Amino acid sequence: MASCVQDTLGGLQYFLDSLDDSARVTLLLFNQSTEVLYRDAPKDKWITLTPQKYRPNGGTALMDAVGETIKMAEIHQPRLWSDREDNTISIVILTDGDENSSKAYTPAHISDLINHHRTQEWTFTFLGANQDAVLKAKSLNIPAASAMTFTNETVDTAMRSAADALNRMVSGESQSVEFSQIERMASNPTI
Repeated sequence: MASCVQDTLGGLQYFLDSLDDSARVTLLLFNQSTEVLYRDAPKDKWITLTPQKYRPNGGTALMDAVGETIKMAEIHQPRLWSDREDNTISIVILTDGDENSSKAYTPAHISDLINHHRTQEWTFTFLGANQDAVLKAKSLNIPAASAMTFTNETVDTAMRSAADALNRMVSGESQSVEFSQIERMASNPTI
């Protein structure tokens, strides 16, 4: 992601700006380790990422980042007796690399966690740069429709598509986060 820092930050900002004012967000950065930028934060507490804070480098502890995110979401999961209808937990995974640095979680463990939480109506989205994101998502029990490959040149487009797909689900236009063929082609022009 080092070659497309500004596009990544712009896409992330678009994604965050598109969320409903009542949304609460946990944001982690990861390389060979993970860093929590904010946890279960309301919109007025979200910080704007800058190139000074977002510095891609090192390995890819993808499984640890996903596992830690799920663990934090479990803690803040809306109670089953909540009278709010908009208590969906959605986890969006954005990576430019394959797993190579995790220590706490294995792909099998993450796959089991995702499968379990999908039965509780959590949604998972997988965006992967320069890799077969659909295949990687399937191996983690994330539906192919909720996964998309992008290139370093189209990271901003991919993030915008993720925001639009999530908003289609929230509005009831679709039952889950699903990328259209147009979004897929815009994010990966080589297909």
